[in-house]
Amino acid sequence: MSAQLPAQVDRHNLVAVLRAMIAAAESIARERLHRRTAHPAAIPLELWFDDAADADLNAPRLAAATPDAHGTPARIYVLGAAGLGAGALPTWTDTACDAAEFHAIAAKAGLRAAYPFRAQEWLALDAAASVGVQLARATADLPDWFAGAPLRQHLHWLLSARGARIAHAASVGRDRRGILLLGHGGAGKSGTALAGIAAGLQTVGDDYVALSGLAPAVARPLFRIVKQDRAGLGRIAGLAERLAHLPENWKGKVEFDPTPLFPGCFAEALQIEAIVLPHIAHAPQPLFEPSSAGEAMRALMRSNLYQFPGEPEDGLAYYGMLLQSVPVHRLALSDSAVDNGAALAAFIGDLR
Repeated sequence: MSAQLPAQVDRHNLVAVLRAMIAAAESIARERLHRRTAHPAAIPLELWFDDAADADLNAPRLAAATPDAHGTPARIYVLGAAGLGAGALPTWTDTACDAAEFHAIAAKAGLRAAYPFRAQEWLALDAAASVGVQLARATADLPDWFAGAPLRQHLHWLLSARGARIAHAASVGRDRRGILLLGHGGAGKSGTALAGIAAGLQTVGDDYVALSGLAPAVARPLFRIVKQDRAGLGRIAGLAERLAHLPENWKGKVEFDPTPLFPGCFAEALQIEAIVLPHIAHAPQPLFEPSSAGEAMRALMRSNLYQFPGEPEDGLAYYGMLLQSVPVHRLALSDSAVDNGAALAAFIGDLR
């Protein structure tokens, strides 16, 4: 059955259109869709794709932690206009309604939705029913970064409902204890995490993690891929050769699941006992030095706050408390991944 959706959306019909999109997705015959399951941050997800190739690409990139036994899975539909049975998707025309007002209107109706900065692209969630949609004219129309963090927007909403958040950070640890690696893009977070994995440490993510609680804060995995450029891969013995067949993403990095290469490298959770700020220093040997909560907050503000434009932001208070509860160190990285990994393992071993 074709979806009966209006051609244009403004603040007055926004709620009705969001509900109609979700209802239209729910009405699609299941035999027309491709079902997958995933458990990022232990949240059980039931995913329905109208494109088999899209399902095969994106579902395996979501973490597979032991699912939370409470409640039914959230259902997310990943569809194009054709899969929805519509010739085209609605266009947002109310440019005078800014992102903050847009979110407020949706939230009042019990809905979450991403402000439609891009034409013919809609992300929405019925918070009470835990049913959401990701709609685009076609998969090729989605931004390049979507494949590197599938369903990040929906995961943000689902985590928020559980009192948790997405942190733009990397992690390494051992025996359920670990550190959070913070810094702007290019600071060396992914390379540092990969050096730790190669040294026998575990991770819950090299780019995004789910973060909850205080004293202790706990990080859980959202995605099971690592991103690294070919120069970084070349610092780990044999890795560049084994991944030579993989393409580079929009930022010139190779995206891969490290588990076949480093079995058991993904932990289900890490208790965060320190914050580390890595930086590429070409040091003769990697060096940890005490740092401050203020320096860590500056790194956080550049990469974590205001990730979702227009939505209420409570991260500043949370991160402020987190940074007061654990020590903060800077890590001057050497050019040797082996030395960096050994230094990380020793540092984590010395944590109380």
